Amino acid sequence: MPGGPDPVAGGVQWAFTEFKTFYSSPAVVGTRVFVSAADKGIFRDRGAIYCLDALGGGVVWKYAPKGFRATYSSPAVAEG
Repeated sequence: MPGGPDPVAGGVQWAFTEFKTFYSSPAVVGTRVFVSAADKGIFRDRGAIYCLDALGGGVVWKYAPKGFRATYSSPAVAEG
C-alpha cells in the first residue's frame, strides 16, 4: 500500500484460486493488480483478464466472454 509501513515479515497475504496458471507478468497500478489467466489442455482452452484488489485479493472485475481462449500476454494499463 502506498505510504504504508515497510513489510517486516514474509508470508502469503492472499491467494487467487479461480485460475491456477499465469504465463505472463501482472500489471500493478495503485491498489489494483491486472492479470491474464490461462487454462489450456488437450480438451480445454479458456482464459480471462482480471482486475484484483491488491489489498485483499478480491475480484474487482473480470473479462471472459464465451469462447475467450487462454491468454499469454502481460496486461498493460494506459491513462489510469
